[in-house]
Amino acid sequence: MGPCENPGLISEPAPLPMDIERINAIGSLLADLSARTKQLRGYL
Repeated sequence: MGPCENPGLISEPAPLPMDIERINAIGSLLADLSARTKQLRGYL
């Protein structure tokens, strides 16, 4: 394998703005679900 064929040296492209928005939305959803889970555990 030549030096240009090493896949470990190829960097991934920067995330697209849509990807960043989706990641932030998923993070917010997970934080909300964690808070709800904590609240529900108080009732059980």
